[in-house]
Amino acid sequence: MLAVDILKKRGENAIHILDCFAGDGKLWRLLEKEYGDSIRHVGIDTEMKHGAKYLGDNRKYLKHLPLNDFNLIDIDAYGVPYEQLHIIAQRQYQGIIVGTFIQCGYGGLPYAMLEELGYSRKMVKKITKLFFADGWKKWISYLKLIGYESVFVYHCTNKHYFCCLPKEIAS
Repeated sequence: MLAVDILKKRGENAIHILDCFAGDGKLWRLLEKEYGDSIRHVGIDTEMKHGAKYLGDNRKYLKHLPLNDFNLIDIDAYGVPYEQLHIIAQRQYQGIIVGTFIQCGYGGLPYAMLEELGYSRKMVKKITKLFFADGWKKWISYLKLIGYESVFVYHCTNKHYFCCLPKEIAS
């Protein structure tokens, strides 16, 4: 995985991961097998599953956990993880973020994100399809707005896997 390899190249001995949509934790358990004890995984999920240490709404945990104790945050949501990313940005997290952005057709985008990008709610409601089009491009604009200039992506139909590097890691 790109993010783990980048951290290893930087000399990080232990990789501390906060997995906001942990589920069964299959991906990180697989990487733990590959990288050994250097990966420490903390998961959050709304249901008690194998990958979850914390049970409940990840947005509440993101507001209070010491985010800078983690060098990688995974926001692999089924949809658009704007609220999670907004909290992370407000707390000035400086590590790597990985996740997914999923928008089906002209599926909705968070109004708050569009407002941060300069589109008023009135504008969006007037011609919704226009402002919901090209959601991925708007997501990239939002990532740049909050300080992530280096974004790596793998596109698969309507699902976009992304890895965001903060400036000090990207350079």
